[in-house]
Amino acid sequence: YGDLSAVVDETGEVHADQSATLYWESSGVVGKVNVSLGDVVKADQVLADIDEDSLPQSYFISQQELINATRALEDLYDNAAQVAANAQSAVAAAIDQLDDAEYRWNLNQPGNRYTPEELKKAKAQLLIAKKEMDSKRQRVKNANDGIEQAHAQILLTASINKYQQANWYVNWLQEGADEIEMAILDANVAVALANLEVAEREYEKVKDGPDPDDVKMAESRIAAAQATIDTANITAPFDGVITAVEVLPGDLVGPSSLAFRIDNLDNLLVDVGVSEVDINQIDIGQPAILAFDAILGKEYMGEVVEVPPVGIQQQGLVTFEVTIKVVDGDEEVRPGLTASVQIVVDQVENALIIPNRAVRWVRGEQVVYI
Repeated sequence: YGDLSAVVDETGEVHADQSATLYWESSGVVGKVNVSLGDVVKADQVLADIDEDSLPQSYFISQQELINATRALEDLYDNAAQVAANAQSAVAAAIDQLDDAEYRWNLNQPGNRYTPEELKKAKAQLLIAKKEMDSKRQRVKNANDGIEQAHAQILLTASINKYQQANWYVNWLQEGADEIEMAILDANVAVALANLEVAEREYEKVKDGPDPDDVKMAESRIAAAQATIDTANITAPFDGVITAVEVLPGDLVGPSSLAFRIDNLDNLLVDVGVSEVDINQIDIGQPAILAFDAILGKEYMGEVVEVPPVGIQQQGLVTFEVTIKVVDGDEEVRPGLTASVQIVVDQVENALIIPNRAVRWVRGEQVVYI
């Protein structure tokens, strides 16, 4: 008795889950090279740089632009509180304007212009003004000479103005403003209401800080300037191992000059081509056994992590590129090695095992010779 496994045998090549070839993006003379072949590096670590004295003028222009854009962004936030305060003050002023316009409009509505006591007082003032005007008119008639008459005339003019004002006030209390005056009052209310809406919109835009569009523009300027400055360095795009070094201090480089290759050796994969006959037996998560010609006497465990839904036709044959993850790899397993892969598609445990040579066909049935 023993265990039996049904497997699909294929071969493939080991490669890193993440791999990148790094090129220079600027021109100049290489200054420092901070890593060597086989070094383990972290994401964003500077691997090499260009001597600043050899960098093009665009590098220094970008440095100044970075300073200016950073200051512009800081000013947006520094001024935001003052802008919000001014906008809030404008809202308060617009509310006062609207209140005043509505008060004057309401004051001129029938029934709101006076109380009986107020009208009675106004008529009494009108009567007093009329008596005073009549008295001043009589004084003008009784004047003895030109000087006395001129003085009396001045007093009469003042009393006439006072009477007219008192008379207008009584008429206004009883009759209200005319159509033209009411149209003006209506317009004043509409203008005040529109001003308040504008002030409130402006306050809503600035109450929570600077305009997002202005911030986005300043941040874009910063990012663009920083991107140009960063071309003077080569940094690691992810954690990994330096697997190729193509640059030395003092080298003259330009855009697209090769510099490094970096691979993430923590996750190694093997791609194998599975025929259309076997592909329907393959599922994600199935175990696999890996062996390498370069590593004698060892087997490694793998796991199916990707099964493509579409095959590729090559030379009349359809194959599916299945990806196997190396589960228990060590320092001996490295990218570029050829792997023999057995994908386990079925397993039977504690089964009666019979050698194939003992199995025969007799009249259409399989029999075992003992």
